[in-house]
Amino acid sequence: MAVFAIQGLNDLLFRIHVRYFFDLKTRSIYRQSFLGGKRRLMPLDEAVIFRSTVCGTWHYRLGEKRKQFLKNYRISPDFGTGKEQEKYLTAYEEEILSPIVALLENSL
Repeated sequence: MAVFAIQGLNDLLFRIHVRYFFDLKTRSIYRQSFLGGKRRLMPLDEAVIFRSTVCGTWHYRLGEKRKQFLKNYRISPDFGTGKEQEKYLTAYEEEILSPIVALLENSL
């Protein structure tokens, strides 16, 4: 029970309240969390979005070019298989991922 309580507290403080800001004025990507504050991650023109697979599910990650597999940041929930997941994936790609990709392409 103690392990689950600690893991739940860790998720609540460090993973749930994470926001990413794509700032055109400074041409940078920032990450803001509840305890960590706001910090600069990388310039917009160095950002790469790719898929990562873990135990049959996958999600999108954001990383810096040529270093994306060393340090990256999760930017989507897990997606699985099935018709309901396909609807969720389509909505995510249209509403969230497409504007991010367009922003990254225009920053070059």
